[in-house]
Amino acid sequence: MTCAPNTFSRAVCRYYGARLAFTRRWLQDPNADHRDLLIFECYPWHSKALTAPLRPPSEVIEEFVWQPIAELPVRDVFAFGRPWDAIAQALELPLTGRLGSGGRDYGSKVPSRAVRTYGLPSGQRLVVEWHPGSAGPPSAKETALLREALIGGGTASDGSGPPPPRPRTGAVAEPVVAGSIANVAP
Repeated sequence: MTCAPNTFSRAVCRYYGARLAFTRRWLQDPNADHRDLLIFECYPWHSKALTAPLRPPSEVIEEFVWQPIAELPVRDVFAFGRPWDAIAQALELPLTGRLGSGGRDYGSKVPSRAVRTYGLPSGQRLVVEWHPGSAGPPSAKETALLREALIGGGTASDGSGPPPPRPRTGAVAEPVVAGSIANVAP
């Protein structure tokens, strides 16, 4: 996706650009591009026209979000925005970790930032991150702190070795980022 003049609105470019920048920071690859990122858009959950939160049945999230993600070769799935924490709890996903606000300090400079990790049925890990005022990915410094807390200096989630190789097929993405309510990445 390019954000050429008259192609996309500035808001779309800013939204996509923030997620691509997060992907590059998380993968520690400044050359990561659209082939390394998959966004599951969750319209209309972020619409300003809505006056109350949507509460989709957990079966819908299971069938149309988690099951497709389970087919991808990714380790970590990122969900940005507090509503995903409620969805993870509604799905009765096992809570595997708490970082930041309400959990173990991992060095975040944002006192209100909270991170929760959940086990997905596929064996992947859901990482839910939020702080007041934003449902977007963390800054470069905050991403580095989070990466260190979750996988250390480039090792696998369990610390047993290097992360799995990243496919560059154009069809399968390494980070998966789902809409403004959920972003995912390995």
